[in-house]
Amino acid sequence: MSKPYDATTKRLMELHPEDWVDFLNLPQGAITLLDADLSTITTAADRILRVDGPLPYIVHNEFESGRHTRNVPFRLLQYNVHAEGKYGLPVVSTVFLLHPGSDHAHITGILRRRGPDGKAYHRFRYGAVRVWQIPAERFLTSGVSLLPFAPIAAVRETDLPDIIRRMETRVDREIEEDARANDLWTATYILMGLRYNSLTNAQLLQGVRRMKESVTYQAILEEGRLEGRLEGRREGRLEEARRLLLLFGSQRLGPVPATIRESIERIDSPESLEALVHRLMAVESWSELLP
Repeated sequence: MSKPYDATTKRLMELHPEDWVDFLNLPQGAITLLDADLSTITTAADRILRVDGPLPYIVHNEFESGRHTRNVPFRLLQYNVHAEGKYGLPVVSTVFLLHPGSDHAHITGILRRRGPDGKAYHRFRYGAVRVWQIPAERFLTSGVSLLPFAPIAAVRETDLPDIIRRMETRVDREIEEDARANDLWTATYILMGLRYNSLTNAQLLQGVRRMKESVTYQAILEEGRLEGRLEGRREGRLEEARRLLLLFGSQRLGPVPATIRESIERIDSPESLEALVHRLMAVESWSELLP
């Protein structure tokens, strides 16, 4: 998984490891964070935990935000086998898919390997958590380190202000150290970037006291302001290109048909509209310009 999501999810597991064992409905016990760098494979697993209960075991979580996830089941199998070989304990593997774009039909929870005769010779079970399909309430009422997933769960954008308020109430009540609180809010901002733009994120988080006081938030806010200025300039260019197309087009081709006007209003790229303005002299009708 690409940075910064990789570092973000690792940090969330480090903050409160027991939250993840509880979320996955696994047996509780004393938890130890383990080195995820399994030297026999090229890429480190995202995070692994050792749970020492009556029957000790390993929790192996992967977080995926990209689009190249076809091989995720086989990669989970690799990590699973190597972790068991290194620590000598059974391993529970789960992939957290953070965005619909990271989903794939191959991620079913079961990986079957077949021989040349077509018969299955291996069957590997793993967990698959599709974050965007889970009600935000599940994350809001789980361990505090899972709170940052609530805004990218199964929510409407209009629900976000209330979700952020509920998150703030829990963080203020349960997290005493400002550094840990800042980690949670920074993770929230970064994960929200999978679904919303930076300006929206900054506006939603601007009222969070402990976020507002952090240096990280000041950098985030400035990023949002910059994006807002760039977006404003782009919107101005878009409207100007649309105005010129309608003005020059009506002079060159006559009144603008309602269907053509609707098509022009739907174009949200200033480059595309400007290209149509340049084409006006090469066509004889609106239907030729916008077939």
